[in-house]
Order: sequence, then structure tokens, then C-alpha cells
Amino acid sequence: MLGENVLRETWRPCYLANLFVFPLHGALEREHDLSRPGFVSLYCLHHQSPLIAQDIAEFTGLSKNTVSRGVNRLLKRGLVSRGGDPGDAYKGRLVLTDAGRAMIEALLPRLLARRERLLAHCRRGTGGCWIGCLWRCPWRPGRGWRRSPELDFPH
Repeated sequence: MLGENVLRETWRPCYLANLFVFPLHGALEREHDLSRPGFVSLYCLHHQSPLIAQDIAEFTGLSKNTVSRGVNRLLKRGLVSRGGDPGDAYKGRLVLTDAGRAMIEALLPRLLARRERLLAHCRRGTGGCWIGCLWRCPWRPGRGWRRSPELDFPH
């Protein structure tokens, strides 16, 4: 799939992103009851605030409905708060609460460690060049995908 694929220049980066994202979101859901839309909303608000749900949807590529469902769960848990927009009564400006900030800051070291494991794995055998990772193929002909235990998300 990653070898002679007509979309290989775009397929490989997506594959690498999925190695990071899917285990991450599974662990966040299991351990923190934090859905993907909830996590990306917290993460966006951690970097830029205030935002509206439409902003988060545009930043992440998720639909506004999906982001809104995630935000509503965060509101119920007290991880974000919604204030009024003086220019538009229908838009609620979202900001992190202290609890939301504490949660994302507690998760960041774990996420950074995961990023470093992924990058170290990708740099191995590529002379330290990140882009070289795109051409390293985790597919073994006749045997399927090669799983790398160091890329598994620790529990």
C-alpha cells in the first residue's frame, strides 16, 4: 500500500499521522473520557483563545456539528466556558477554564513523549532527516504491516 501507490506522496504522511493520532485518541477516550473533538477543542483553545466552534472546525477539518458536540461535553465537565460575543449574540466565545488548562497541561508531557518516540523511529536509518521517514516503508511484502512496539501509546 505504501510502496507503489499512486498517492504515495500524500498517503505516507497520512499513515504516519495516523500512527500518532489513532492510539492517542483511543487512550484519551479510555483514560480521560475525552473524545477526539473534545481533545482538539481543548488543544486549540490552549493555543489560542477565545474561539468559537466554527474556528475550531476550520482549524481541524472536523465538521462544526462534531466540534459542537465535543464542546458541549467539555462545557458539561467544566473544562471550557462560553461567553457572549458582543458583535453576535448567537456566537459563544469559548475559553479554557482552570480545570481545562490543567488537563491539557497534564497531558502535554505524555503527548510530547509520544511525538519524540515517533520522530526517533522515523529518523532511524534516514540520517536524522524527518522527510526521509516518508520513504521508509513499514509494509513487509507478503507479511503485512510491521508494528513497532515503541510506537504504541503507553497505558
